[in-house]
Amino acid sequence: VSPIADDPEATINKADTIVQAALSPVNPSPQDFKVADQARQMRTQAVRELAIEQAQVQQAERQDDDQIQSRSLPPENAQWVEDQQVRLAQQQAEQKPEQAQAEQERSDQQNTDQMSMAQEDESTMRSQEEENAQRLASLNELFARYAEARQAYQAIIDFFTSQYERGRQQTPLGFERFA
Repeated sequence: VSPIADDPEATINKADTIVQAALSPVNPSPQDFKVADQARQMRTQAVRELAIEQAQVQQAERQDDDQIQSRSLPPENAQWVEDQQVRLAQQQAEQKPEQAQAEQERSDQQNTDQMSMAQEDESTMRSQEEENAQRLASLNELFARYAEARQAYQAIIDFFTSQYERGRQQTPLGFERFA
């Protein structure tokens, strides 16, 4: 799950494909959900980058249009063009803090997501440890029952063996038995 360098649109498409693939199983695993979350984060960042790029392109186009208009305008409209350029410069200055804020929000979101993934990992590990402990307890119980059953069967075998031996001693094998 990594973005495609310098191509936010391709990154968005890639993220959508990853999310769809990760969540396609009937019962997605915790790892599938992690991959899908990472892809969603990557997509969100790519959408932000694309919006910033589009805003910059629009600003550049406005500047180009303003320059073209200033060359073709009569001198009485020169003040208007200059005012527009000042306003554009102010808009650009206002957008820089917004871009910094968006970058900070992205960083905060990544930190939050990493912390939540770590907590999910820890929770998953705890539940697996508890499940393993339950399985071990079940196995120990089964082994104890097996040992008890084995002792009981051995007692039965010993009983019948002693009865057989006692019967052999009382009635020797041979013709006396039929007499």
